[in-house]
Amino acid sequence: MIEFKLVEAPNRQAVPQAPFHEWTFPDGAPWARFFRTGHGYRVEFHELADFDVSANGLKVTCCLRPKVADHTADHLFLNQVLPLALSRQGHLVFHASGNAAGLGTALTLAGEEATVLELSWYGEGPVAASLGGAFHSRRLRLVSSQVGRIAPSHRPRWTHGRRLAAALALLADARLDALLAPAIPFQDLPRLLPHILDASRGVLCQSITYP
Repeated sequence: MIEFKLVEAPNRQAVPQAPFHEWTFPDGAPWARFFRTGHGYRVEFHELADFDVSANGLKVTCCLRPKVADHTADHLFLNQVLPLALSRQGHLVFHASGNAAGLGTALTLAGEEATVLELSWYGEGPVAASLGGAFHSRRLRLVSSQVGRIAPSHRPRWTHGRRLAAALALLADARLDALLAPAIPFQDLPRLLPHILDASRGVLCQSITYP
């Protein structure tokens, strides 16, 4: 079980060393920076929040920037920080950003003998994978996803209907509601679209109600 809590730290000290990895938007704007600290890792999301992750991945603390809503911390934790925490425990890590830099981050942060499951589709272009560094010394595994299929040994028992029912049952978990922004009416989309696409909102999935 991972312990996650919000903390107030108005005079939070900056990490003295340079980040070992960074994410940026396509236009070059900063999104996230990753640091190693004496106690684990820090992930800084530009103008949103800072997350400290313990070395063993069992504790995560979040310090929000001023005027940032608490639910933003939940979105960032579940979508961005939780995979890092789980990777420190040697768990299976899912990568689905569709970005080579994101894959590099997943491999860089993965724990001992962790498996990185690649869910992204990159089209026909080549993608650079970070197979240097600690890839071999940590005995990491990079595995492709089986899009639309399951392993042959499971197919006789896991029919399409059974898989669909299992997926719907998993989606019924109320904890997943933290990933959804409040629904907006379809007819309001033209007016609200700039707000929806504003990356600073920290929203993972905008739900829409249709007439």
